Amino acid sequence: MQDWYGYQSGRGQTRVLKFLNIFLLTYLTHQNFRSRWFLSGKEDYLQADLDYALQELGTDYIDIAVICRVPTDVSAVELGETLAKFVASGKCKHVGLSEATADYIRQVHAIQPVYCIEQEYSLWSRDVEEELIPVCRELGIKVMAYSPLGRGALTGTISGKHDEKLDPYDYRVLASPKFSEENYKNNLLLIEEAKQIAMRKGITVGQLSLAWLHSKGNDIVPIPGTTSIGKYFVIDSLYITSNLPLFSI
Repeated sequence: MQDWYGYQSGRGQTRVLKFLNIFLLTYLTHQNFRSRWFLSGKEDYLQADLDYALQELGTDYIDIAVICRVPTDVSAVELGETLAKFVASGKCKHVGLSEATADYIRQVHAIQPVYCIEQEYSLWSRDVEEELIPVCRELGIKVMAYSPLGRGALTGTISGKHDEKLDPYDYRVLASPKFSEENYKNNLLLIEEAKQIAMRKGITVGQLSLAWLHSKGNDIVPIPGTTSIGKYFVIDSLYITSNLPLFSI
C-alpha cells in the first residue's frame, strides 16, 4: 500500500508507538504497473509489500495487515492461504479486509481468522447494518468505520461537490453519489436534523456522529481521517464523546 500513499521516515515513531503498546496497522495490495494502479492479491507482491512496510516502519512485525479493497487477480481462498502464511511467519499478528462482501469475508475467515473489516459507516452511510455487521458479529470480527464524519459533510467542512476546498480529482467530486447535486440537496435536510439534535445536546454534529457510532457497540471502531496534524487535534477533541450521555439517541 506504500506504493499508493507512500511512506515517510517513521522508524522512530514506530518505536515510540510500540513502547506505548499501540496497535500498528498497515495496508497492502495496490500495485503500480506501467503507471496504472491496480489491486493485486498475489502472494509474491503482498510479501514484498509487507517486507517493505516492515523495513520502512523499522519493526519486525505489524499488528494488523489489512488488504485494502478486494483484489480481483486471486480468489478468496488463495488470499486466505497467503494471509495464513504471513501470520504463521510472525510478520503480522492479525489480518483485516476492506470493502469485502459478507460471503468473501466468510471464505477468507475459514482459512485465516479475520481480525477486522474496514467499511464506510456513519450517520449517513448505514448499508453495512443489513448484512455485513451481523456476519462480523457472528464471526467475532471488529468493524473499522472509515469516513465516520461523512467525508466532511457531517462536520460542515464540505458544502458539496463544488466546494472550492475539493481537488477536481477528489472522489467526492468525481464519483460519490452522496455528493451529486440532486442527492446532496436531500442529504442536507438529514444533516440539518442531525444539527438540531446536536444543538439540543450542546455539542457539534461531529461529536454527535462519533458518539452515535460508539453507541453501536465495542466492536465498532470509528477511524476519522485527516490531511494535517492541525486537524488531528480537532478530531482528537471530538473523542471526548466517549463519555457523553448520548447513547439513547
